[in-house]
Amino acid sequence: MQRLRASFRSLPKRLHCNRIWYNWELPLAAVSEAIRYCESHQELLKLEAEEEGYRLAQEGVSVEPKNSHG
Repeated sequence: MQRLRASFRSLPKRLHCNRIWYNWELPLAAVSEAIRYCESHQELLKLEAEEEGYRLAQEGVSVEPKNSHG
C-alpha cells in the first residue's frame, strides 16, 4: 500500500487516475473517489498504517522493503 501511495505522490493527479484505471481495470469514477478519500483523510490513513506496522512487527513480520538489487 505504501508503494501505491508513493506512486500517487509522484504523478500528476489525472495521470495516476488513468494509469490505475488502465492497470487494474477499475472504474475511473471509483479511482477518483478513492484518491479524493486518501487526500482528505491523510492523517487517519497515516495512523492506520502505523498501527498496522506495529501489529505486524509484534507478530514478527518484517515490514521493511527488501533490496531487489541484491
